[in-house]
Amino acid sequence: MVHTNVDLPRNHDMIRTPNLRSLARAVAPCLLPAMVAAQGHWELRYPATSPPSIDAGRMTYDSDRGVAVFFGGVISGTYQTDLWEWDGANWTQRSGTGAPARAYHSMTYDSAREQILVFGGRSTGSSGGETNDLWAWDGNSWTLLASNGPSDRDNSAIVYDPVRDVAVMYGGSISSGRSSSTWEWDGSVWTRRFPAHDPGPRAGHGMVYDAECGKVLLFGGFTNDFDAETWEWDGTDWTERQPPNRPSARSNFGMAYDSARDRTVVFGRDDTLTVDTWEWDGVTWTLNPTASRTPGFAELTYDAMNDEIVAFGDRDHNETWVYVGDPVAEFRSFGAACSGSAGLPTLYSPPGQLPVIGETMALQLLGVPSGSLAFGLLGPSNSMLGSVPLPAPLDAIGMPGCSLLIAPTRTDVIPSFGGAGLWLIPIPNDAAFGGQEFFVQAAVGDPLANALGLTLSNGGAATIGWR
Repeated sequence: MVHTNVDLPRNHDMIRTPNLRSLARAVAPCLLPAMVAAQGHWELRYPATSPPSIDAGRMTYDSDRGVAVFFGGVISGTYQTDLWEWDGANWTQRSGTGAPARAYHSMTYDSAREQILVFGGRSTGSSGGETNDLWAWDGNSWTLLASNGPSDRDNSAIVYDPVRDVAVMYGGSISSGRSSSTWEWDGSVWTRRFPAHDPGPRAGHGMVYDAECGKVLLFGGFTNDFDAETWEWDGTDWTERQPPNRPSARSNFGMAYDSARDRTVVFGRDDTLTVDTWEWDGVTWTLNPTASRTPGFAELTYDAMNDEIVAFGDRDHNETWVYVGDPVAEFRSFGAACSGSAGLPTLYSPPGQLPVIGETMALQLLGVPSGSLAFGLLGPSNSMLGSVPLPAPLDAIGMPGCSLLIAPTRTDVIPSFGGAGLWLIPIPNDAAFGGQEFFVQAAVGDPLANALGLTLSNGGAATIGWR
């Protein structure tokens, strides 16, 4: 595959070499933060059709149909029954009668039964305002699943656990105040759980299923005041996490889990014009200082089809925003080197050396004969050199066993000493380079190796991005 040509600068800047986290995260996920700390940025979308400005509606993602679904809400004191679907480019209003108009409800997607669950909220169909009915939307019609189990409530949170095949519901505002009950829906009946610990009475909190940790994650809400606690539910008990950093206390904010990056994203709050964006990596919260957008509350859900978090739902705006994960810097070796008098010339990326925007990547080259010259070849493709497919064997020109692995468009001298070379490749401090690939290979002068007096290293594939 031919990639966009990457015009990298040649100056040799200072190198930053951060320490890497232990590989223990692969063995014990969520005990150590993710090694990659790339975050994301907000982008405003301009669909031809949009829902109106609406408050207290809820949104979730239908993974089988590949659409984000927004339902309910309140406009000028009137509860809504409108149901809208976002396909990554435009909103479409769906027709269908069944679930009464409501706001401050909770929603999740049951992937096993391919249906969206809508629970509780404030409804025009309930005498006291709050309700406890559970409805399912299958993409075409509504079905009432239950009207017993949890008591009437609004501002609870519900999320589907695909491993245990249950929807977990916690908290909410009830007639006597705020609830601290944990309930699970297995597709047929509600079951109340009685864990040894719980996050306490609260409403307006956020919950997601953290697939990396295999647990339900709860953050924030309103207890006796705005709250900033982080809790996890493992199916048996709630455990409070004590992260070194966390967002400010808040309720009725947007929260979604990005399964591609294994990050939970929290945005904004409903009581102020706060527009901060935070990410949870399984260990701590990190503020994304560069992620900005229009102030206001928004519902969030992760659009797996388009690999982005969708944000919509605000009493003052009807804007659609997406939070796009920034590309992660990566380097991998590929192909084989051909042997020379000093062994195999090996090009590799030492720990911490990645093509990070605004930094300098340092590649090391081993197997350089004493006094020999070495050159770095850099180019945009490892599949074709003009009309010639790669890798291209070079036996015919006096380099038996050697292959050209990339299509070079630039050559750098690699300074070497004591059998090793250091190739410095500055990466521009320009976000536009994010996600672009380039390919590298080293050529080593070696008169004793073959008739041409030249050997080639393995190749390397680099993706420009962030840590």
